[in-house]
Amino acid sequence: MTAETVASLFDTSPRDKIEVLDVGAGTGLVATQKSYWLFAYCFDCVSTCGCFVPGHLPPDSLYECLRFAKKDGKIVITKRANYDEPQYEQSLISVMDELEVNGKWKKTLEIPIPNYCYDNLGVTYVFTVL
Repeated sequence: MTAETVASLFDTSPRDKIEVLDVGAGTGLVATQKSYWLFAYCFDCVSTCGCFVPGHLPPDSLYECLRFAKKDGKIVITKRANYDEPQYEQSLISVMDELEVNGKWKKTLEIPIPNYCYDNLGVTYVFTVL
């Protein structure tokens, strides 16, 4: 679902020219070995699937996702629509709203996903970096 959404955002672009940072994919070994250039690099798209959950990525990680995306780039977040920890969910939504109100990004899509994980509803958000 996340990969399909990302691919659909760049249908008219040569795919071999699109650079995507997949947050939460793998062990982190690449990031530690490439940290000398990664922190100064910007991507066409930053995506994450299943990482914004309590105990994994804190809501303020959205600032880092934004930092790694180019202007006019996309940030794609796929997650469960809700958790048993309303404080986490509210904090995440608050940061998303803050970034939009402050003109850092604009939500361009919100796609509900039935039966995302263990019969729970999921959602994919797409933001455009301003």
